[in-house]
Amino acid sequence: MRIRSVKMKRAFVRLGPAFVKIGQALATRRDVLPPELCAELATLQDAMPPALTGPEAVRVIESDLGRPVHELFEGLDAASLPVASASLGQVYQARLWSGEEVAVKVQRDNILETLEVDAVAVRSFVAVVSHLWRAETDFAALADEIVGRIGEELDYIREARDAKTFATLYANVDVTVPRVFDDFCGAKVLTLSYLPGTKLDEIGALPTEKKKKIIAAGIKCTARQFFEVGFFHADPHPGNLLVDAEGNLAYLDFGKMDRLGDDDRFALMSVVVHFANRDAGGLARDFRGLGFVDDHDAAERALTRALEAALREPRTMFGGRAMAFSGVIAFLRAALPAESTIRFALPPRFASVVRALGALEGAVLAVDPEFEVVTAAYPHVARALLADRDPRARQALRGLVLDRHGRIRWKRLEALGTSAFKDGDEASLTGVVAALGGKDAVVNTLVDACDYVCSDAGARTRAALVDDAEAWCTTSAEPSALWRILSDAPELVAPVAARAAASHEARRSFGLLAGRLRARHGWRAPASLFEAASRALGEALDDGD
Repeated sequence: MRIRSVKMKRAFVRLGPAFVKIGQALATRRDVLPPELCAELATLQDAMPPALTGPEAVRVIESDLGRPVHELFEGLDAASLPVASASLGQVYQARLWSGEEVAVKVQRDNILETLEVDAVAVRSFVAVVSHLWRAETDFAALADEIVGRIGEELDYIREARDAKTFATLYANVDVTVPRVFDDFCGAKVLTLSYLPGTKLDEIGALPTEKKKKIIAAGIKCTARQFFEVGFFHADPHPGNLLVDAEGNLAYLDFGKMDRLGDDDRFALMSVVVHFANRDAGGLARDFRGLGFVDDHDAAERALTRALEAALREPRTMFGGRAMAFSGVIAFLRAALPAESTIRFALPPRFASVVRALGALEGAVLAVDPEFEVVTAAYPHVARALLADRDPRARQALRGLVLDRHGRIRWKRLEALGTSAFKDGDEASLTGVVAALGGKDAVVNTLVDACDYVCSDAGARTRAALVDDAEAWCTTSAEPSALWRILSDAPELVAPVAARAAASHEARRSFGLLAGRLRARHGWRAPASLFEAASRALGEALDDGD
């Protein structure tokens, strides 16, 4: 196997930069490829033979930056050897005369002409694959995506800008992003702070708790990229993920970045929600809306039936590997019966999303083969749903916590909150409020919920809340944890109660509950909640005067 793996790697190198990129992506798929092959292909990420000699690299630097190399960098000259070399360029370690240690990335000469030839080769290759597989996926568009993305990687000015954006959005105490030195960057030269460290898939010797912390930081950062912001690193293979000297996760190489539109971002959140609910109909609508299957009602109904059958098996979620991003497509394919007429295709705009999630998962599984990425990511999705006021996020949240009769699934809502805020200080009410963006943000979330319940669309939920409140007040059943928290937080409840006081439907429901409690049970109710509501109602009426 070792000999065959080496031969395959050499074949990718001979075929050119575009095929090297394909080999790099395959190196992350330890879930489907032999480990020996993945290990050999992984050398394509940063250990290829240098494409530039020392003098050639110096010529590129001086031509691009307009100054002699000895005036720019200390320790970099024609005799220097690269510390890393990949398909499009190579990296040298040097020092600025101001003292900072830097990594100088130098682009290969004539790489654009090489890519033009590769584009033809890749399209021919995928045409053969499409014919052999007889698949509905638009492989030609995927080929254009591969080659086009490589073309973007040649724009070092854009890469410098994206690196700074990524740092602004995601760098924190657990995630490190190298600094960009703008005065030493050009179209073919990129200078960043040098970050020594260990590749993510080589940290096996670290203590288990340390590895868990590093992986958790990566999952949290990834969830923010895909489910909160939409700007993401599209090539997080182990060569681009290091553990630095401080033990933090460091992201490198920002040549391949992408953006997820809000519609697609919320659709992905909806997919996670519907998987959590095991909602076949919701998933079918999601996949139809995302363009994975035909956009007509018959296809949606057929897919719903197929998914209902697949979701009955407790461990078939995500293609046999429970809760794994890399198996989403496999799960969808497996759900469709062999004789199905449903057209399945991977939309080209999702190629970078699938590749990025697969690469990340491959890197994580190399550290912990039993790690379930979706399980770890779900708390962050839950938090995003709770905090985001966009109507699409609110719709997804309602789909998660309301049953088909409009009743609140209290246990699921509590589980959602527990999942979203189970770590560290966030277990306290203060931590939850801080994680959701502060008191004002929490009040806004509760007000949004109040507005929905008081609307015509929330009529069934309103009626169900009256029933639930009566049951909590008059039985020995323990009130929900969420209800108890809100009862003890009048500063959060009062503004919502004031909002409800202005709603005819809320006052009517409150009066219905009070009438039931008087007539049936002698008015027994949790004092703290009614005191908060009464105080807020009084304040609202005073303000009205």
